[in-house]
Amino acid sequence: MSIACPNCGTSIDDPNVEVCPACRAHLRRGSSTDVEEDVRWCESCGSPIPANSKACPECGMPVEGAFDEEQRERFSVRPTYDAEREEKEPEPELNSAIPPAPEVGDKRVTAEERHRRNRLMIVSALAAILLVGGVTLYITRPWDPDAYKTHATEDADTSMEGFPGEKPHLSSQDLKEEEEYKETLKASENAMNEVHERLGTIAQEAKDSRDLLVSVGSKPYLFDDGAYEGVAQMQQDLNEAKSKLEGLSLEDAQRVRRDELLVLVDYLRGATGVLADAWSAAGQDAGKPDQMVRANAILRGSAGSRGFDEWYELFKNAYAS
Repeated sequence: MSIACPNCGTSIDDPNVEVCPACRAHLRRGSSTDVEEDVRWCESCGSPIPANSKACPECGMPVEGAFDEEQRERFSVRPTYDAEREEKEPEPELNSAIPPAPEVGDKRVTAEERHRRNRLMIVSALAAILLVGGVTLYITRPWDPDAYKTHATEDADTSMEGFPGEKPHLSSQDLKEEEEYKETLKASENAMNEVHERLGTIAQEAKDSRDLLVSVGSKPYLFDDGAYEGVAQMQQDLNEAKSKLEGLSLEDAQRVRRDELLVLVDYLRGATGVLADAWSAAGQDAGKPDQMVRANAILRGSAGSRGFDEWYELFKNAYAS
């Protein structure tokens, strides 16, 4: 069984509770039928206040509007202790970091003592500078130009390496091997120049073949039955160029250029691959009304693969730079 608070109307499950959990009003001071209709409730303790009372009969809290400001201050509920009798904790003493001024009887620093201290500081600074400078000169040794040479200045004894005695100069055999190595590097450089020039030619041939295939859509008589074989020859030339580049003997600086040429080869292999598929599709649909529909779609590419123009632009930008 639940009851309702006579003050705020909150539903209370426990009928034996004496104080409302919501507004803190006393529930056992009489039922709502025993209280006058114009009864007021104390804001402090929740007790009912008679209509003619200016303060709560339980806790003494003045009723709002019953007193003026001065009277309300006088009749307010005050604490039972005297705040003035509270013992204040002594504030901690702060120890200054500045030393106290000398008293009248302290010994003062004379001008002679001050000059002596200044001279001592100057001498100490000069001594430190001389010490640092001396250590620096000892480490760097500017008077000895050969102090930090790391290469050998005398003929090395190579007898322990399988050579008889000292070898101060290269033999004729060594000179021959060095010349052969230089010739090999020069031949590799010439081979890369040839591949570079050939790639430019293949790119132009592929571009012409693509333009011819596009024009077949409006002029079917331009269809070339041997165009597919021409694209196949381009692909074979690109494979041979790649094999030649990968088999060259190169120095580090030459390897950078070789790797760039290999990228150009891959760009053209992608372009010619698209071109071969497009010519094949056009040949299969020769004579049909939609002969060039599939071919043009292959040339344009899709979301998952590049078209001819995209491969060609990649090659052209890299080839020009």
